[in-house]
Amino acid sequence: MSSTQRSEGINRFFKGFVSIETGLLQFIRQYEATLKGKVEEEKLLNFNSTHKPPLCDKDMIVQYVFHKAYTNTKFLEVKAECDALKIVSESKTASLGGLSVYQAVEKFPKPVWKKRCKTYIVSCDKDKGDFSCSYKLFEFRGILCRHIIKIIEFEDINVIPKRYILSRWRKDIVRPYEDIRVSYCRPRDVTPCHASFWDTDGPTGAQCILRGLY
Repeated sequence: MSSTQRSEGINRFFKGFVSIETGLLQFIRQYEATLKGKVEEEKLLNFNSTHKPPLCDKDMIVQYVFHKAYTNTKFLEVKAECDALKIVSESKTASLGGLSVYQAVEKFPKPVWKKRCKTYIVSCDKDKGDFSCSYKLFEFRGILCRHIIKIIEFEDINVIPKRYILSRWRKDIVRPYEDIRVSYCRPRDVTPCHASFWDTDGPTGAQCILRGLY
């Protein structure tokens, strides 16, 4: 995420409960109430990611891996890239040992600035498990783009290297800040902060996560 996007996200968050007329004491109360609401929201999202994942195509390695690893929200971004494979075609332009270079042509459903298609350069090193694309979606948003996924399918690669599965969006990761005691959420090993949400019979592996403003 770019610094501009991060700044806009923080501004949008604060505008939800603070105005120019908000006093200091009122600000503190509203700030804590808002963070508590965000914690509850994140608990619900985490529960859904673990117990109510969206459907996926298990025959497609990229969908299957990220369906198992990522939260629902991030997986749906990956799935959107997979769904766009039908408008991408590939052709090999060079190869040297395990390294192959492709041209990935993406045809736009509607002309964009009078262009009906755009070409990207994709490299695939099967020996090193390394992929790169001139589209740079992984570098910008942390997910594999449709052009790389197209080559993974074409090359019949059945392993996604760990470097492309970022811990930031994994649903099985316990974040260090979960154990920080705050007024609106107590650490799970003292008094489970998710007890009010799970009632008394909730899953023991459930996590109370406040992922922060990304």
